[in-house]
Amino acid sequence: MSINKTIGKNIKKAREAVPAVGVSQKMLSELLNFKSTTAVSLIESGQRKISVENLYKTSIALGKPMEWFISTGSVINCGVCKDTNSILCNGKYMNCVFCNDL
Repeated sequence: MSINKTIGKNIKKAREAVPAVGVSQKMLSELLNFKSTTAVSLIESGQRKISVENLYKTSIALGKPMEWFISTGSVINCGVCKDTNSILCNGKYMNCVFCNDL
């Protein structure tokens, strides 16, 4: 999988997992000063690159470290929510998208 697809997939996963309401593509596009949601959609599908500046803004908005978005990770057991969809990156657990545990 290309790095653009990995980042896009992880942005979508984190955006949809924000507690209670999630973050819509519209909300994220406004934060990144895009004119429409198309840019966010293209980023999430890996068809458009995201700048480092916008990845930083996205990481702040979604409460994830920047490294989380570039991690291809391994599927592991989170240990907190017992789900098998958290990310193992550089030998340490990163945010679980289901329980948001660090």
